[in-house]
Amino acid sequence: MTSPLGREPVTMAQRTQPAGTAAAGRYVVSGTVVHGERRGRELGWPTANVETVASAVPPDGVYAGTVEVVGPGGGGYLAAVSVGDNPTFPGATRTVEAHLLGFSGDLYGRELVVTLLHKLRDLEAFDNLPDLVTAISTDVERTQVLLSGVNAELPSPR
Repeated sequence: MTSPLGREPVTMAQRTQPAGTAAAGRYVVSGTVVHGERRGRELGWPTANVETVASAVPPDGVYAGTVEVVGPGGGGYLAAVSVGDNPTFPGATRTVEAHLLGFSGDLYGRELVVTLLHKLRDLEAFDNLPDLVTAISTDVERTQVLLSGVNAELPSPR
């Protein structure tokens, strides 16, 4: 899928589709947060690396979506999500990485449900880190704008 995904607000029922399925043009993946290369943190944009079944991962790209942190103390967050092998860093493996807007804390070992709502752009290799940081900043800003109406529907922290 290379065109932007649907623009309608996501509902709780759509957020709970089986992992790796597309519901009304939305991909939903779930998995456990594992340690990554910590590049996002070093660049000022920490991400949760979600361990998923390879066959359940949607097409490569950068997406605006939501993340539900499952279990006690969990809740819902808007997220900028990268799916793919991160071509700026040769040899990187294919991952699902989510930057949760407004979240600070430790998610290692927690289960996340990631819903991809809008494809923002294709992955690309950047010539330098400042250009990558600028692109990530733009992705986060676009996520906030595109999903401004979704906040009210996200689950509250438990």
